[in-house]
Amino acid sequence: MSVLKIIALVLLVPTRSLVFVQSDAPPQILLKNVRESDGTSTSLSATTNVLIVGNKIQKISTNAGNGASTQAQVIDGGERVLMPGLIESHAHLSFASISSVDLLTYLPSYAQIKSVADAEGLEHEIQWMARLLKWYKPVEILKMATGNAGELLKLSGDRNPYPGDLGVIKEGAYAEILLVDSNPLDDITVIGILDNLRIIIKDGKIYKNTL
Repeated sequence: MSVLKIIALVLLVPTRSLVFVQSDAPPQILLKNVRESDGTSTSLSATTNVLIVGNKIQKISTNAGNGASTQAQVIDGGERVLMPGLIESHAHLSFASISSVDLLTYLPSYAQIKSVADAEGLEHEIQWMARLLKWYKPVEILKMATGNAGELLKLSGDRNPYPGDLGVIKEGAYAEILLVDSNPLDDITVIGILDNLRIIIKDGKIYKNTL
């Protein structure tokens, strides 16, 4: 067979074009078999499932998985406690007359900004919360640091960087979530033990998962 005939046969073979489609769908996380401490209630919920889409909680239900995509990351919570991330909301009223620029520039020793996501910040936060046990129950203290603090942020108007629900576990709220081994409604100090924090989710992204 001549070279020309071989080339002609190759050209006649049907080919399939490869089409690569980039999905714009937000990532999904399905947390199964969890009990909620939702930031407003005084007791845990029954075991349920929570679907996170992007950085928001989309659905809370025993059948929440029905709305999950096949690409969703599925995590079995093992009936652990799902709670909102803590909001550090105390203020120094003595600095009320000082501008933020002056405070950060000229008074660096007073301008200590900490995140409760790191070990030192979390330990400091729990110490402050534990001091309130003299006057408040654990559930009341947790509500101050979650749901109540989220409502306080809403009152700050344009200064609020979260134009939605924060500090609560509810559909449509921001996915700022902790999964804890023990029940913090009974003992708030359990969330100060880093090994008890099995999952940390911030803005819909998993930063820690030890399950």
